[in-house]
Amino acid sequence: DKYRVELGSQDIISDGQIVWTHLKEEKEVQINANDKSKEDQLTPNRIFSIGQSGFKSRMGESKKAGDNTLHTVELTPEDTKKPYFKIVLQIDKSKNLLTSLKVMNKSGINVNYTIDKFMQNIEAPDVLFSFDTAKHKDVEVIDLR
Repeated sequence: DKYRVELGSQDIISDGQIVWTHLKEEKEVQINANDKSKEDQLTPNRIFSIGQSGFKSRMGESKKAGDNTLHTVELTPEDTKKPYFKIVLQIDKSKNLLTSLKVMNKSGINVNYTIDKFMQNIEAPDVLFSFDTAKHKDVEVIDLR
């Protein structure tokens, strides 16, 4: 599972084996092994298949957002030991695509993800799915593998 997620102040990049988290403001990159057994890790593949198992789901209200109608789906994890207690999905009715995701953590911190652009099944060079520390000499490398 290769992916590249750009979140403004940080980029999360994975070649499927290694995950680089580039914290731009801190001028730091954290390198981790991609632990596929961590079910709490929200990778793009998990985000787009999150409601398929392990959750109780409830349809919420539909609302207009510009020209689009968005359906709300609330997911509650069946495993109460998860660090979050609810995930709220917004799905574009006409395209049947996820547009946003809100993770409500037990710590009181909510994390919002907005999908601005979704591309699938595209040809992309492998260089997009790695972080080249040689090209970022001003970045402190913290290898946590």
